[in-house]
Amino acid sequence: MPLKLANLQSRIDTLLVADDFGVSRWDPAFQTAPLTLTYRFETRAEEGFYWDDVAPPVSYTEPQKAAVRRALSKFEAVLNVDFVEDNGPEDPMFSFYRSPDIFTDSSVFGSGRGDFEFIAPTKDTPAQYEWDGAVVFVEAFDLAKEKYFDLILHEIGHALGLKHPGNYDIPGIILPQLPFLPPVEDNFKFTVMSYNQNPESKAKPAELMLYDVAALQQWWGPNSIADAGPTLHQPFADSGIKVIWDAGGVDKIRQFGSDPVKIDLRQGAFSSENGQDVAAIAFGTVIENARGAEGSDRIIGNDIGNRLWGAQGNDTLKGRFGDDGLQGGRGADRLFGGAGNDTLHGGLGKDIMKGGQGNDILIGHSGQDVFVFSRGADEIVDFADDVDSIEFHANTLAGILATGDPTDADMIAGVLAFANVALGNTIIDFGGGDILTIRGLTDISLLVDDIYVS
Repeated sequence: MPLKLANLQSRIDTLLVADDFGVSRWDPAFQTAPLTLTYRFETRAEEGFYWDDVAPPVSYTEPQKAAVRRALSKFEAVLNVDFVEDNGPEDPMFSFYRSPDIFTDSSVFGSGRGDFEFIAPTKDTPAQYEWDGAVVFVEAFDLAKEKYFDLILHEIGHALGLKHPGNYDIPGIILPQLPFLPPVEDNFKFTVMSYNQNPESKAKPAELMLYDVAALQQWWGPNSIADAGPTLHQPFADSGIKVIWDAGGVDKIRQFGSDPVKIDLRQGAFSSENGQDVAAIAFGTVIENARGAEGSDRIIGNDIGNRLWGAQGNDTLKGRFGDDGLQGGRGADRLFGGAGNDTLHGGLGKDIMKGGQGNDILIGHSGQDVFVFSRGADEIVDFADDVDSIEFHANTLAGILATGDPTDADMIAGVLAFANVALGNTIIDFGGGDILTIRGLTDISLLVDDIYVS
């Protein structure tokens, strides 16, 4: 189950440095246009904010600079900011250093440090804002190597206002700051600011994770133009976890290939391939549609109207809320519309279709299909006598049958007692808006051996 939105702020609070500034973002004047953040690769400590206990800095190589720029682009992809390299005379907002030793205390080893200073406006200087961030990496680590990319993301996160989410700072030097993430979430699956591996894959993060995006967007604002049009997302082709931030448009997540996947369109939910989580929907992102492939996939919709395709394999599709369209495709599929007025297409194979609440349309197509009726005004379009079957939930029949312990025949007779033929269709009206229409069926007696009550 994804994290409930009501609990999101508690996770954000474990990552944001305590807000002593009285503002939710460092400069609320920048609500629409991206904020330009200048940065520079420094060679002298006096050129920017620096630490007293760090050895004098050394230069970056060009491949190392390229790695830092690539990391900055990951932040730009989800935040309302533009990083601009500035080698002019003015002090930049972010300074990047490398040093032979980032702690002068020889008993302490560190790979990187990130920090910031912030000057907030006052009643005397209402327009004054100043952000001075700094990042330093130990010289021994060649940042051009991919294995250090998560370190770059981590330290830039500090310089942008993030803290560690757990109690593992350096005693006497860097003190931990409450609150902390629950232990089960204090790892790379949820945040690059953790010290702990993703327990599922052991892979290091190659971009910002789910809680990083949520926390940073609260402070710096979201990127409102990222994938703002129709976008096809294919996260299953990536290595590691891909967090999908999408600002708008009618979008789709799709799988290609034979590996079974779970696609979950809910905010904060993880999607998986072969049982391992590989993607997450960022909070605030709405993805409308999803399509599986050759494997036996599980696809879950969100709170809006979705279009879900199972394609091949024995798939399970759940529309949840909204007016959804579900198509099983080939294979023995299970389709659940959920709330809303849904349209379910079984496709080829022996499918099970349940509209759920709302007024649903169920189309089996070929195969021995099972249509499940519980509530609402549903319609079966292509019922085939002695091929398909109809299942009624016992709770639907509450109060309909006589008291006691009715036999199956009694229950079937009880259902058919509410059936009538009108305009060439069989209509079973239980009252209270619970109606099942079977198109094209004019002989009610044909249903005797095709329906059952569960």
